[in-house]
Amino acid sequence: MVDEKDKEAGSGKGDRSKHGGGKSDVPDQLADMKRGSHGHDRPPVPIYFVPKPFADAPDEELWDFIADTSERLSFKNYSLFMDALLSDPPSGSNDALSAVANDPPEVPYRLDKGRKLQAELRRHLFGPDAYNLLQVATEFFLISQACRVPPDLVTPRLSTVSPSLLPYLELIRDRLAEVPLFEKGRLGLGSGAGAYSISHQRIAEPCFLELIWSYWHEQGMLVQTINAIAIRYQNMRQGRGRDPLAAFELDPLRPLNNFVWGYLQTEHRRLSVVRRCYEYDHHYGLRLYGKAVPELMPADSRAKFLPAFHELLYQTHVFHKDDDIATVQADAFPVTNALRELHFVLTEGMQNQYGDLPSQARVEMLIQQWFLARPEMREFLRGRVMVPYPERWMDSVDTMKSLQGWTDVPTLYFNELAVTGEQLLLSVRFADWSTQTADITDKAAGWARRHRSLMQRYVYAYRMITGVDLTVDRVEVQPPQARYGQPPIRTRISALQAQSRALPPGVDDDSLLGPPLANRGLLPARTNGRGYKR
Repeated sequence: MVDEKDKEAGSGKGDRSKHGGGKSDVPDQLADMKRGSHGHDRPPVPIYFVPKPFADAPDEELWDFIADTSERLSFKNYSLFMDALLSDPPSGSNDALSAVANDPPEVPYRLDKGRKLQAELRRHLFGPDAYNLLQVATEFFLISQACRVPPDLVTPRLSTVSPSLLPYLELIRDRLAEVPLFEKGRLGLGSGAGAYSISHQRIAEPCFLELIWSYWHEQGMLVQTINAIAIRYQNMRQGRGRDPLAAFELDPLRPLNNFVWGYLQTEHRRLSVVRRCYEYDHHYGLRLYGKAVPELMPADSRAKFLPAFHELLYQTHVFHKDDDIATVQADAFPVTNALRELHFVLTEGMQNQYGDLPSQARVEMLIQQWFLARPEMREFLRGRVMVPYPERWMDSVDTMKSLQGWTDVPTLYFNELAVTGEQLLLSVRFADWSTQTADITDKAAGWARRHRSLMQRYVYAYRMITGVDLTVDRVEVQPPQARYGQPPIRTRISALQAQSRALPPGVDDDSLLGPPLANRGLLPARTNGRGYKR
């Protein structure tokens, strides 16, 4: 006997016999959802309650090499190399120059010059020879550690042309297919027949360096610290009132005294702060501010870099949050778009001084770090010995900041931004993010997972320095007409770019290119087309 309530409930839901003799229609709906609108079975969506499995990205070898290069260029390895170079090794062992060289015959000039300077310094310590040896050895260290691409890095899976190139440079080689590539090991700097060509070393063995490493260290007061010491070394006073470095004295009996002398004698061969500022702006749209920095008037400012880079960090953070949820398939499409945008912005700045200025700035700042890590410097500045700085030069910079009253932000965070930022940008610069392939989204997901630790370190250090959290969710409001109206195409030159190109008050185009204003009266007056003076 059927209860009256059951009858009413059954009648309210309709006659189930019409749908299969009382059988529920829910399984049929699930079956329809599985088949899809075209009648084909959809692939099942796996749900993991353990770490999700994923295939290796095609550029894993490139990313591993970038991380390995960053480790080999660390100050710890550089300091070990320089200490071994500047002291004679035990009898029967190889010298430091030979030990660090991958293929000594490729760099005979620096090897020969370094060994001759060593032989001369064994006889007497005179003039700038000690600093010249330091500079030549640092250049040799950088060439051997950062400008070598091992043959097993570029495999047929990464490259299909001969010689094998990195993914990005392979595309550029295809664009310049009509320009011959000079053979490896041959000199091809002329312009005659058979000489005008692409440099093999520049395209097959690029230097894995980023100028952002130098920018963040300069923001961390590394260069300013050395400048203050160099000024006091010359017995010059800075500012008024009590001089924080009044007691600075370097006795002539120990090596650092002669190193600083050579450093000052070769000042004309080093990069000026103005040249570095212009190149920071050209590469990344980043600027320095201070008394020694004039108002810049750049011809080409990379104003899109910071929005593109920070957008990549934010989108990757969102991807990581979704990827950590076992029941969610994280969408890497926004990460893909952010990588492509940053890749294009970075390659726009690979012109003019890109091939030489980053390496020259790295050489100079490595030497400055080595100066500050010397025992003589620690004896004078008397930093906090009990603070576990990861690199020996950092306590000298922080002590100088305290003495001069510059800033209380630890140098450690600036170094974190330099190291992690360099690896992130290199992985974006030399990979192929412009070609739209079927697996580019999976490649972007692999990039995000592979560099998660680097991005977290960069975002945290950036927040400690600036107080800005790059992972905060954005709140954006756009009017309906922006969504449903005509496409509001953005202008080519943004407001920030226009501002960077604007001339300061009282300066016109003539004063930029013409002679000084004091000599303007010696020139004949300009006339218009009718002969009248203007």
